[in-house]
Amino acid sequence: MLEVIITGIALALLASLCWAVSAVFVRLSLNDLRSSTTTIISLISGIVATMTLSLILFWDPVFDLSIQTFKWLILAGILTVPFGRFLNFSSVQRLGISRALPIIGIAPLFAASFAVLFLGEHVTIPLLAGTISIISGVALIVSSK
Repeated sequence: MLEVIITGIALALLASLCWAVSAVFVRLSLNDLRSSTTTIISLISGIVATMTLSLILFWDPVFDLSIQTFKWLILAGILTVPFGRFLNFSSVQRLGISRALPIIGIAPLFAASFAVLFLGEHVTIPLLAGTISIISGVALIVSSK
């Protein structure tokens, strides 16, 4: 069990590193392109890479998905990839990386709220403390000039 937790934390940290490096690349591209153009180029390259890796590494699981699971993944993909990415890039263009990404980083606050409201997860003291920390941190970042 501990190994699974450590692996999960390591994967989350690596994902965070990927997002941070990507933000720098996006900011550099936004010097020459509009956020909509940057989004389209990013989406096309992401689709090609993701589909290639999925089909190479996960052929059977991809084709064994239930219709319901496939629907949930399509909805998640629509919300995060084109809309979330466009809004992300637009905020980076207007605010810069150091202000936009911490605000974008309040996603766990929304995720926890939706999990409690729609999935029946429970509110705990650590969840409340984390929520207060997130809100306080974002307030500090937004209020700084």
